[in-house]
Amino acid sequence: SDVVLTHASVEGNGICIATSHVPSPAEISFVLKHVRQIFPSPNVPIGHSPITSTSYLKIVDIPHVPASSKDAFTNALSILPVGKELSITIKHAVRFMRTSAHSDTCVAWVNICDSVAGTSARSYINKTIVIGGRNCQIRGAAPWPGSALCTRCMRWGHHSSVCQSKGIRCPLCGLPHSEAAHHKYCAYSKRDPDARSCVNCSAAGKTKRDHSATDTSCPFWQNRFDRD
Repeated sequence: SDVVLTHASVEGNGICIATSHVPSPAEISFVLKHVRQIFPSPNVPIGHSPITSTSYLKIVDIPHVPASSKDAFTNALSILPVGKELSITIKHAVRFMRTSAHSDTCVAWVNICDSVAGTSARSYINKTIVIGGRNCQIRGAAPWPGSALCTRCMRWGHHSSVCQSKGIRCPLCGLPHSEAAHHKYCAYSKRDPDARSCVNCSAAGKTKRDHSATDTSCPFWQNRFDRD
């Protein structure tokens, strides 16, 4: 292990121990073992509550092969030293985004547990990892919250504060009424209140549109992090 305990201070009812980087579970267990030996407390078990932040990385030029990019990425993490180190710190599910509609490469967006100072992220930036036989560079990235879903017209790509639609749309059926008035509107127009129709999938001409605009199975919802 190369983790360094830089300093310690009393914080509330505990001790805050600063480290050179976010420690792995094995490193935390090692430190706790020695802390318990130095400060025996049989009546009050000594535990830990890590203070971490999130850093954002992207890995570029990954070969884009449908349904294979994720497998190639996972294999690289399990084989290569840099990949093994990175896999320990991954905080959220890795997202893959094709570079462009006709590109043969994609980008992996990786969020990692890190110190507030971003020490771990800096140690990975500009390193390369071989994925699918190609050298892929690790770069720093900005947080990307995903595309906005307008709560007024229920279309993706803008906020309700700048919506230019003339009227509201129901997220359940896509018709011109609010979600609160859905059952009342359906009763008046003799429509099935349980029927669903996605505004976005209908506009895109997709055959499968029998879901609400906020359904997590909607392809627009699932691709909300894509920047294209």
